[in-house]
Amino acid sequence: MFTNVTDEEWDCLKQKILTASSSLWVTRGSLAAGRNPEYAMITGLVSALRTESKSLKFLTADIEDDATVPLLETFEDLLKLEELADNHSPEGDAEFRAEGGLIHVSRLTTDDELNEATQGIEKRLAQLELLQETVFQFALEKPAALETAHLEEGQRFVEKLEDDSCQIKVQSLRLGQMVGHFLENMNIPPM
Repeated sequence: MFTNVTDEEWDCLKQKILTASSSLWVTRGSLAAGRNPEYAMITGLVSALRTESKSLKFLTADIEDDATVPLLETFEDLLKLEELADNHSPEGDAEFRAEGGLIHVSRLTTDDELNEATQGIEKRLAQLELLQETVFQFALEKPAALETAHLEEGQRFVEKLEDDSCQIKVQSLRLGQMVGHFLENMNIPPM
């Protein structure tokens, strides 16, 4: 997959994507069952590409790695998906997972019951608005002890920030000793 792709392979893939009238990328990772998540990398890449280019006809399908699933049925399903890729529109489904003889589609839908349950949320949102003026910072009680990480109220910034923006200050610390202690505790000899 993409964990060890060469520059030549990457360039070839880009060329195929740019010149194909439609594409159906098939993996055999049993993603619906959660067996081989590394096979989902192409789905993420294709999703990003479709965001950038709405007219891209690029579908992904993952089939089971189970030898008991009849390959003829799988092949027939893939032929249908390839036809769907040829006629794909930006509003259509583009990610498919096969499991137990069914094709699953990942789709967001509205939840009317949840929407009704949150009708009185305005009061809680008003309380959250008070926090918008509060500055928080990430802190550690003990240096290099990530389990002590927490948010605490921080210092005010000199400039007022615009709505929907944040200011980030990056600090770093040396993790060498912490990693060394971790490796010792795991009985892994240092390199």
